[in-house]
Amino acid sequence: MFGLGFTEILFITLIAFLVFGPQKFPSVVKKLIQLLNELKATVSDVNSEFYDIKKDVKQDLNNLEKEVKENLNLLEEKKKTKK
Repeated sequence: MFGLGFTEILFITLIAFLVFGPQKFPSVVKKLIQLLNELKATVSDVNSEFYDIKKDVKQDLNNLEKEVKENLNLLEEKKKTKK
């Protein structure tokens, strides 16, 4: 998680405990966990949206490629019939 090891997380937790005190510390941790869960859900939603957009763009590009190939084939056929 965030590239932090156990000792770093333990150190941050200890500092937070000292800063907020034993009475406020649980509520601060609870709010932090809620914030992280909301952030995780938001990131998941954004990733899902980007995936859907990527899928749509890929499909559009495939359709465009098919159209271009069809038009090239038609041009080649017209070119052959003119000879």
